[in-house]
Amino acid sequence: MTSDALGLELHAAARLIRRREISAVELVQACIARAEEWQPSINAFISIDSDRALKDARRLDRLLARGEI
Repeated sequence: MTSDALGLELHAAARLIRRREISAVELVQACIARAEEWQPSINAFISIDSDRALKDARRLDRLLARGEI
């Protein structure tokens, strides 16, 4: 499911996260993996801040689990 989510429009991915059909961490991990895979050939990123992206995704998942958002 996670790799399938990479092809979704942003609003559809957000809906899956809100419904907890996929976690924000899972989606971010898939995005990071895709970016790192393609970076050598497309050179589209100056840097990839994986640590920050995963930290923010974990925070989002916690807020969702507590019903705060």
